[in-house]
Amino acid sequence: MARTEPRPPAPALSQTDVRVAAAVAGFHRGLSTRLLDGARSRLAECGLDPERFDDYWVPGSFELPLTVRALAETGRYAAVIALGVVI
Repeated sequence: MARTEPRPPAPALSQTDVRVAAAVAGFHRGLSTRLLDGARSRLAECGLDPERFDDYWVPGSFELPLTVRALAETGRYAAVIALGVVI
């Protein structure tokens, strides 16, 4: 469903020196790229340095849970985002 009202302002990060990762399913690459661009944009609005955002592409949505788990277990990231499209 499309948003009808303006989106709320992005909250400022209390710590801007954190790292964030995104695991992205590449099966519907065009749509996944748009999701990734939106995540990058919104995190930048929150104050995250783009150099502190890493993306990891996987073949499809099936691989996302294991990839997210592996990234989280590294302890390197404050947050891990899973992005994918299932049609």
